[in-house]
Amino acid sequence: MTRAVPAPQTAGEGLAVTVFQGQVSPLLEEARHLLVLGPRPGQRRCLRLERPGQASRPEALRALGVGTLICGAACRETEALLRRAGIRVESFVAGRVEEVLRAFAQGGLGEGCFCQPGCSGRRACGARGRRARAGNGN
Repeated sequence: MTRAVPAPQTAGEGLAVTVFQGQVSPLLEEARHLLVLGPRPGQRRCLRLERPGQASRPEALRALGVGTLICGAACRETEALLRRAGIRVESFVAGRVEEVLRAFAQGGLGEGCFCQPGCSGRRACGARGRRARAGNGN
């Protein structure tokens, strides 16, 4: 049974999720699959990643029309590169991809059930990303 997938919240831009065995991939830099959702409902494709370097990933995501990336842990350098490319990063996310997508569409990713293990909440693990985004206007 195919479930309805929410469209990205940013009009005209796609949403991507790093995927490993149906879950959000635990580490962005090691992700091998990317689920890309287009700006219109029903636009969905899963891509196998070649393991590009950190500098090439933002350009590849932008070429796919991605405006928001949901992922597990990401190093600061990678997040900074993505933000500079204009990509919104929702990091330190864990859970089944379909559940994470529904929560994202409803604004509920900040709930504890979508935090990576060891995080006391996305505010604790992802705080550095939010402070940096706030400083850059993203």
